[in-house]
Amino acid sequence: MIKRDPDYDFYLQDTDYRVEDMRGEAYAAFFNASPGMYVNLNEWSRLVFAVRFFFEIDIEDSESSTFIIPMFQFDLSL
Repeated sequence: MIKRDPDYDFYLQDTDYRVEDMRGEAYAAFFNASPGMYVNLNEWSRLVFAVRFFFEIDIEDSESSTFIIPMFQFDLSL
């Protein structure tokens, strides 16, 4: 295998050009809480009913948002 230098006429930009977006709107972090209840169906399965709250944090220049999502889950324990 022959190792060659890149052909700079092929690239539209310099190959060493790099941009980091440090704006607060470019990423988000969430805190999640899921209060709920469960019902045991038998010794190896259960149903979980909950409401998930996602609280958007770590954004500096935008409004904080909250997402509320109902949740239903079926668990098996083998």
